[in-house]
Amino acid sequence: MGSIMRASIARLANALGSGGALAGRMIREEQSVRHDQARFFWSISRAISRGDRKAANLKERAKIMEDIDQGYFFDFKDFKKHSGKVVATSTALDPPASATIFPKSTVYTPTRESSIFPLNKNSCVTLVCLSFRNSAEAMVDSWVSPLREAFPSTSDIQVIELSWVESGVLSFVPVRHLFLMCINSSKSCTKADRKLLYAFGDSYDFRKDLRVTNRLTGYMFLVDRAGRIRWRSSGQASPEEASHLVSCTASLLQES
Repeated sequence: MGSIMRASIARLANALGSGGALAGRMIREEQSVRHDQARFFWSISRAISRGDRKAANLKERAKIMEDIDQGYFFDFKDFKKHSGKVVATSTALDPPASATIFPKSTVYTPTRESSIFPLNKNSCVTLVCLSFRNSAEAMVDSWVSPLREAFPSTSDIQVIELSWVESGVLSFVPVRHLFLMCINSSKSCTKADRKLLYAFGDSYDFRKDLRVTNRLTGYMFLVDRAGRIRWRSSGQASPEEASHLVSCTASLLQES
């Protein structure tokens, strides 16, 4: 009886021993697989990170080259050469299918309220007057005044004067708030015929999307309810160019 028990115990020990070895081998294989997976995902993450850094470096290099090749003196020479008309005035609306979507950006009112522009789609037509320098303010007025005279009482047209402030210092929150407070306390923020908005910081991507090449002039865009740019111009408005704006606005209102 004792010999039988000893033999059974020996077989059980051998079984447990072989099972323990098998379990250990499975654990080691699982650890090896997990290690290989971790190395794979780490290499993928590293490659993506390198790609992101490379893309960021290329973008930063493009900005630097633009500042070198198309800095203030280039803008001034180009502005003087074309009298600010760096974008020809459209004489008709662009078809909706080929129209560019107006790029989104974070904007602020003089009362420091922030929102994403374009603001809403309640208005059928929006005239966006974009400027990067104070010198463009008179150009903006030359477009807004004829439009308001042609459509004095309609609520389907909104005029947005968007000023882009590229100063790095003014992009800091406390300084930006102080700047907007000064704007709000001045008479320049009270313009009944338009809404004043301000954007801060680097405008590189925004300008590329809109094909803006000169920051000394003003740019005008007619944007429809869907946020598409249907008409554009730049610089000071001549009577003929103002009439194109009015006629295209009327056409856009009829579309809506």
